Amino acid sequence: MNKLFFIDDEPILLKLCQLFLARMENLEVSYFESAIDALTEIEKGHIPNLIISDIKMPKMSGFELAETLINKGYINNIKFSYCTSFASLQDASDVYGLEQKDLLEFPFYNKPIGKDIVGFIEKQL
Repeated sequence: MNKLFFIDDEPILLKLCQLFLARMENLEVSYFESAIDALTEIEKGHIPNLIISDIKMPKMSGFELAETLINKGYINNIKFSYCTSFASLQDASDVYGLEQKDLLEFPFYNKPIGKDIVGFIEKQL
């Protein structure tokens, strides 16, 4: 079974994702409102196959989480992607230098929400 950690400081986005990801088979999802909480779980030995993290969060950003996981040697076993609320994926990739394939766009204005999330995760795993 694949394990996903979904991290975002907006509880409404976590709830929305929870509704759609509950339908996915062979996927165990844990939701976190902070990168620090997710890091604590990983340090306890709960290692996901994939992390999708918001980029900008209080206390620890998605980038800081990825850097911490690299420094502690966890990242070799974990795929890492980001979600962003930038105006467009192009804006986010320009600012952060990330490839668009590694970004999940929030909010989902006029998009098939569930299809976007599920499709993105299937490609990553």
